[in-house]
Amino acid sequence: MNNLNFPLFITWSITSNCNLRCKHCFRDEYNCNELTKDKIDELVELLISKKVNRIILTGGEPLTSKNLLYIAEKLAGKIKIGIATNGTLLTESLITKLKKYKIKDYQISLDGATEYFNDSIRGEGIYKKVLKSINLLKKHKCNITLAMTVNSLNYDDIYNHSISLAKNLEIKKMRIEYYIPINKNNQLKTISIDKMMKLEQKLTEEKGDIKLQLPSINQTYGCGAGIYNCVINSDLSISPCDLLTHKYRTKILENINLFQKYWLEDSTFIEWRKKMSCLSCKNQYKCLALEDYKNE
Repeated sequence: MNNLNFPLFITWSITSNCNLRCKHCFRDEYNCNELTKDKIDELVELLISKKVNRIILTGGEPLTSKNLLYIAEKLAGKIKIGIATNGTLLTESLITKLKKYKIKDYQISLDGATEYFNDSIRGEGIYKKVLKSINLLKKHKCNITLAMTVNSLNYDDIYNHSISLAKNLEIKKMRIEYYIPINKNNQLKTISIDKMMKLEQKLTEEKGDIKLQLPSINQTYGCGAGIYNCVINSDLSISPCDLLTHKYRTKILENINLFQKYWLEDSTFIEWRKKMSCLSCKNQYKCLALEDYKNE
């Protein structure tokens, strides 16, 4: 499996802080010192020089980061930027500021098509806050991807009501994730692959004009983790996959200029790519995070 000399797409966890404690979250730590502005400047300069195509700012919850607007300003007009957020902290003022830095792409998380199931996972009152934020983003003509992680608790709700919710909200893109209980303290259960495939078929039949992004399970082409996608963790280590940052991560990049060397030569990525090659025989991609979970 041939990787690029430098990642084309990057998920940058700009903070590990988060204002929510969702039941399915794989994080153990929610507190981390954020990067200094000098480190941010070095990193941004490198990413621009390497012609990275797109960066998704995430966390934790990226809107809690003291560096959010600084990073957005540094990247504006040089690399395409999107934000993956839980949608609870968006305001008219913040959206306006981010638009100034050419940020109009947002992934917003809901883990239920209805209030009861979402709030059972994400916390009381979250559903209404997120819908309010979606309407604010629509007012500013932003591009919204509605993201849902499917588990045993919300499966029926997503199966029966998610497409109608997206259509009612006039959302044009949905992303469905398969819940993998990475954290040993997880409070939810996963579903069978058969049920996931049934859900995918149902949503595909009903989606209409909605662009549907489905989990990379038993597909010909995978998610590109460690091949052309890379994760920058909040402590400035790097990882191939955002679900397995606890297991696959390099040492902290004390020297930003070692980024490419770590990407190409570090044992973390070499081991990852070897495992991916073994799993992806017969032109059938398999998710390493899922296989790790199944083998435990």
